[in-house]
Amino acid sequence: TLQLASLPGIQAFSDRALLGMLKSFAGIHRERELTKWKRDFRLGAGVGAYVVNIIIGMDAGWAVEGAVGSEYKIDATYLSPHVNM
Repeated sequence: TLQLASLPGIQAFSDRALLGMLKSFAGIHRERELTKWKRDFRLGAGVGAYVVNIIIGMDAGWAVEGAVGSEYKIDATYLSPHVNM
C-alpha cells in the first residue's frame, strides 16, 4: 500500500484541501440569501423543513464522480475502491 506521508508536498496539499473545505462550509452558512430561503414559508411548508447543508469527505486515490437524482434534487456519488462514504 502507498504511504501518503511519504509523498512530497502531501502536507501542504492536504492543508489546502482542508482550508478549502472549511471556506466552503463557512460560505454556505454565512450566505444571506440561503438564510432568507430557510425562513421562506413556501419552501418549508410552514414547518421549517428547508435546510441547506454540505457534507464533505476527503480521501486519497482515484474515483469516478457522477450525478444521481431527478430534476428537483441532484446528489453527487463516487465510485471507487478508495472511497468509503
